[in-house]
Amino acid sequence: MRSFFGKDTETKIIKSSCGIDPSRSPFIKERIEGLFEATALPDILKQSAEVYMEMAAF
Repeated sequence: MRSFFGKDTETKIIKSSCGIDPSRSPFIKERIEGLFEATALPDILKQSAEVYMEMAAF
């Protein structure tokens, strides 16, 4: 964690703006990117309900 993110952590999950490719490290299993941000779950659900998935590109 220190090599990639410049800090030590006690947990296995870290929030960072760095987009590290998981294949670069045997210690990083996966990366997720959040599409929405809010202070409460109902706000995120409202935002996600407005996404038209049929035309979305993955």
